[in-house]
Amino acid sequence: MILLLSSSGDYSTRVIVKWLKHFGYKDYLRIDAFDFVKRDIKILPAEGVFVVNDNAFNFESVSVVWYRRFGGYATTPHYRYVKDCISETVAEQLKHELENICEYFVSLIPTNNIIGSTRKGNTNKLIELFKANQAGLNVAHTVVVSNKKLLLEAINDSGSLIAKSAYNAVGQKYKFNNYTQYTSRISEKDIEQFPETFFPSMVQQELKKDYEVRMLYLLGEIYCMAIISQDNKQTEVDYRKYDTEIPNRFIPCEVDDETKRNVSKFMKSMDLNIGSLDFIRGLDGKLYFLEVNHMGQFGMVDNPCNYGIHRHIAELLIRMDRDEKQRDETFNR
Repeated sequence: MILLLSSSGDYSTRVIVKWLKHFGYKDYLRIDAFDFVKRDIKILPAEGVFVVNDNAFNFESVSVVWYRRFGGYATTPHYRYVKDCISETVAEQLKHELENICEYFVSLIPTNNIIGSTRKGNTNKLIELFKANQAGLNVAHTVVVSNKKLLLEAINDSGSLIAKSAYNAVGQKYKFNNYTQYTSRISEKDIEQFPETFFPSMVQQELKKDYEVRMLYLLGEIYCMAIISQDNKQTEVDYRKYDTEIPNRFIPCEVDDETKRNVSKFMKSMDLNIGSLDFIRGLDGKLYFLEVNHMGQFGMVDNPCNYGIHRHIAELLIRMDRDEKQRDETFNR
């Protein structure tokens, strides 16, 4: 059986399920994390028993797993209700309780055929840069500093710097508006206004780019998209500062075989079999690694480039499920 573990609002999982239905494949089950809240469940942790609506889940029937955003309690109306009517502390506690239930559920699945990362939280950008460099990928000069003197030395060494978060960008809501963090250019004039010491912050050499590349890695296969963002002042440093009036062009592109080999080496070192990687194609013709999103934001690559990735994943899951069943039948003869 194909088991799809996700959250109710996940677009890509929804499209993959549509393709499974299109192919007439019925031996699949989708479970969203919030189902464990909506349904009656009983768990016997020591015995490895997980009962949903009076039915003990048959983990042995699972041959392949699609794992994507299995959690997402913080995006549900239930979380917002608890946060607004009780407290954010209680809402966060419930979020972590559900995360542990989901983690326990996944731990009982005997198959290793899991597409997706079951790790909690995000990957570490500092570790990413180290392992990317070790794998042979080009990486812009990066430094974490905590005082003005070191920051000035960094800008003198690099010529031009950008400030980046060492963690994922965190959104902030103020009154009726939502705000997020962007990659921003830092000048010497900016640095003059800084205090002598500050919280450790990551800065990186600004690379003059030809274009940006969003790459999907999927079990050794690579799909690439060029983002033509450099000619627009609003998006030249960070394309996420979307220009809705003059949007960036998204077009299919290719990378060289050596980069593909190094990407595969990097992803294996990160223990990831799927992920979206961001690169910059510098004016020097080299491709520079920026970061990886271990959940694999591939909808934005699939739709503009017409790669058919969702369909391919559905076909891949079906093939893996059938192969496992055939092996079981051969073993049991």
